[in-house]
Amino acid sequence: ELLAPKGSAEFQNAIETIRNTLFQRAEPEKGILGGAGFVDHSRLFHTEATYDFTSLLKDKIGILVGANHRMYSLFTDGTIFNEDPEGTGTNTRIKINEYGAFVQATKKFFEERFRVSASIRYDKNENFDAVFSPRVATVVTLGKKREHNIRASFQTGFRNPDTQAQYIYFPATSILLGGSKSNAERYGIYQGGAYSKDSWDKFYASALGGVVDPSILKEVNMDFIKPERLSNIELGYKTVIKGLYIDWNAYFNWYKDFIAQENVIAKVGPTHKGQHVNGFDDFLATRATPATFRPYYNVSDKVTSWGSAIGLSYKMKKGYSARGNFNYMDYKAENEEANSDIDFNSPKYMFNLGFGNGNVNNSNAGFDISYRWQSKFDWVSSFGNGEVQSYSTLDASASYSVKKWNTVFRVGGTNLVGPTYRTNVGGPYVGRTIFAGITYDGSVLGGSKKKNKK
Repeated sequence: ELLAPKGSAEFQNAIETIRNTLFQRAEPEKGILGGAGFVDHSRLFHTEATYDFTSLLKDKIGILVGANHRMYSLFTDGTIFNEDPEGTGTNTRIKINEYGAFVQATKKFFEERFRVSASIRYDKNENFDAVFSPRVATVVTLGKKREHNIRASFQTGFRNPDTQAQYIYFPATSILLGGSKSNAERYGIYQGGAYSKDSWDKFYASALGGVVDPSILKEVNMDFIKPERLSNIELGYKTVIKGLYIDWNAYFNWYKDFIAQENVIAKVGPTHKGQHVNGFDDFLATRATPATFRPYYNVSDKVTSWGSAIGLSYKMKKGYSARGNFNYMDYKAENEEANSDIDFNSPKYMFNLGFGNGNVNNSNAGFDISYRWQSKFDWVSSFGNGEVQSYSTLDASASYSVKKWNTVFRVGGTNLVGPTYRTNVGGPYVGRTIFAGITYDGSVLGGSKKKNKK
């Protein structure tokens, strides 16, 4: 039916079947191979509490403590998450508990011109080992008007694999597989149980030429996924000089166990819901094409990133203001081959410029114009890889304030001069948007106030 002419009844019936059928709900006897629909009855429960002990210590030192608990309760009825891997016919909720606690201390010296803060945080997810995250930061304030502020910090942090990275089983072009041990162990592709897809492609091409050489294959020795760790050094400076606001920062990050994905071929074909999934052994035995898995894993190579940003804002006479910022970011994996699997998905360069006035010549009319540009960059995801082209946009708006009504009327548009652009591979093209709005906010505009009479 999908080969039927577009617009025909057969074609439309096939489209409606796909739309109205759930993913991973094949009914071969009815000619249904699965649809595009998903179920998501997942829940998130979060509880947290903090207490500030500063007043109890007579404000000599600031002490803040806190704790939190979070429970993920996942249920997609088998359309996204791996809720019935054995094929019992019953999809069971997946529950993940995690909890944490922290203590933070802050001390000010020299008439509050020097401030130091330090903290340590403990976090535990039931699927991973506990993580400790210490941090320390300092701010120095200089100048007669305290107009110069210099900051420096050393921080550590972590990123738990998200629920998808832990428990997904999603057979698309490749089989997306969550890397938690409880989810992935049964498929046998971790801890040396798989070959890289790139080496498989080379082996297959060689086999088609009549040369079966297993030495071409490259083993992938992944461990089950665990939290990504980050260490960071940052320097910054902020000041205001005769109406010019300046904010600059620079940073350097180094990662341990960076979370990524890679396409692999199972050495031995596993089973899923009682159905065999072809592996490399099936190719050797029957020439059956093996399935491609795309599991989440941690990159063993050291990954670093660095960057700098500066923001400027200048207030001029009669309410006019100009602003601009520039950002630079780059990254590198110790092993150059790993760079293609690192999903930073961020442009190396980008800048913004703006100019406006909210009340031109006290007329209550205002305007704002902004221009944005970013460089091209590589995009890596489970959906697809590719290059996102550079793009720029010009946005503008005009407003009129009616103070006695505490109301602002505004019209404007984004990407006014085009062309269309994409922000990610596989995403929609972004075109022009025209908007109009009315905002009521007495706290900002400040309308007439009635005075109390005695």
